[in-house]
Amino acid sequence: MTRPIPITGQRKRPSKSCLACRAAKVKCTGLSEEYLHALEDPDLLAKWQGPHPICSRCTKQGETCSFAPSRRKGRPRRLLRDEAGNVIEDRSSSASRSRQPVQLPSPQGSGSGDRSPSPSNSSSSQDTGSEQALQPMPAFTFPTSGLPTPPSPLRPLARFPPVDHTPLAIAFLQDAYPWVPLLPSDVSSLSNYLMTADPLLPAAINCILNPSLSHPSVDLASRVRPLALSTLQATTLLFLHAFTAQNKSLALQLLQWTCTELAARGWAGEQTAGELQAEDGFVKLGWYCWGMEIQLGIIMGVRASILAQVPPPSIIDATTAQRHAFRLAFDATDYAHLWAIDPPARAAYLNDIVSRSHIIHGNARSTLASLPAEPALLSQAALRHSSLLGALLSLAAVILVLSSQSPLSPYIAPALPCSLDTTCLPPSLHRREIARAARGIVDIVKTFAGGADLPLSPVSPGTSKSAFYHPFFGCCLVVASRGLLLEAESYSTGDNSLCPSPPSSPIDQVACPAKQIAQIVQDLDLCERVLRGQAKRWSASDMLATE
Repeated sequence: MTRPIPITGQRKRPSKSCLACRAAKVKCTGLSEEYLHALEDPDLLAKWQGPHPICSRCTKQGETCSFAPSRRKGRPRRLLRDEAGNVIEDRSSSASRSRQPVQLPSPQGSGSGDRSPSPSNSSSSQDTGSEQALQPMPAFTFPTSGLPTPPSPLRPLARFPPVDHTPLAIAFLQDAYPWVPLLPSDVSSLSNYLMTADPLLPAAINCILNPSLSHPSVDLASRVRPLALSTLQATTLLFLHAFTAQNKSLALQLLQWTCTELAARGWAGEQTAGELQAEDGFVKLGWYCWGMEIQLGIIMGVRASILAQVPPPSIIDATTAQRHAFRLAFDATDYAHLWAIDPPARAAYLNDIVSRSHIIHGNARSTLASLPAEPALLSQAALRHSSLLGALLSLAAVILVLSSQSPLSPYIAPALPCSLDTTCLPPSLHRREIARAARGIVDIVKTFAGGADLPLSPVSPGTSKSAFYHPFFGCCLVVASRGLLLEAESYSTGDNSLCPSPPSSPIDQVACPAKQIAQIVQDLDLCERVLRGQAKRWSASDMLATE
């Protein structure tokens, strides 16, 4: 007789679907198995505390989320946690009478503290991840083909206590969610999600919260396809951790691997079709990796080519401005195309970049101005971070494309057709746009990101904690610094055309450049102080500050 499935176990599809999802013939997602189990028992449903949950699709479409009466007879197909523990305990005691107990090795060097697997029945991909996390591996191993590996031999079921992920969930939501909003946004949902997720995900969260931790060892090649969403979320977090640890080659490998898996699953931005459309977590992760592939490519000089070909959203608004800024930066650093077209077409191309920059920057700045400096809601904090990076990146794109024949930081120089020995200045009109963009980045930092070495906290009402922005936040400050240096070089050559207004007298003509250079020095000091503050969390920012 088939044993009931524990309520903490994982199943391939929900046990019930709402009437609206049934009518639309789409997957019903976003509801916990506890609630689905309660729907089959009127007594449990009557005791349900709080409003009844609504599935992801009904929430998005604004439809009524209702369920048909259960037709199942007999005992429930899903067991409560206490009952599930008894079943596992009975099974373990029965097995102990027929064989010797099996002692499994404890996790080592996973970066997740004293983690223990939950008693959940996990999928084959998660079982593989659990075993690999228990065995030290020299490094990440990437698949050489798309064929799944043969299943590993079955191992006796061991009795482990459930892991309480609540402290980890609270720390992630307070410290990291605003700039990496890829996981459930409330403590209860995130804690429950981590109980059934790939064990690599809690380890990855620990790495983001404690950047000094070493990467967990895992064999990605052994994972059976299709991969769980939690596995792809984990590799995305580990990519960020590798970048902040200045291991750019590993960061690139992890990001490209994740992007390839997302593309293979069918992510295509707004054109994502089928059941994947209803999986909000999958769509959101795709957009996040889409932007990260573009920005990491700019930093490392590797042209993004996996997800970057997907067009940006069709409209520009508060929620999509950052994505349009990523696309703008992608187009602005297409130097092969820029220098292949004839001069008239090149001028039109540059004008288009500058025009789009003004639109995107204006949208992102307006959103920032409408949000509180220290949001009380996580959704506001995430939107604030997204708008901040969008506002900075839209201006950095102008500096990158217009100064492509000018000296820039070696940190981004590989992406540019120039070297540090280049001494030619851009045309005067371009220098004016470069100076305006650089000053605009500094103004955004002063106004919305704090002007000291410890920026304002993104989500801590009533307190003033140190905030750590997205690891790529500092790259925009480096680009701004180079724009400021180009402006200063213009003044040093006697070109006063960049002064805010034409000097009215010979005295003003001498005073203006000196005053502007003094302001440039202050702005450069500000950029360095903010980067030094970020370096207390991200070691990569210390290198940027040195630049």
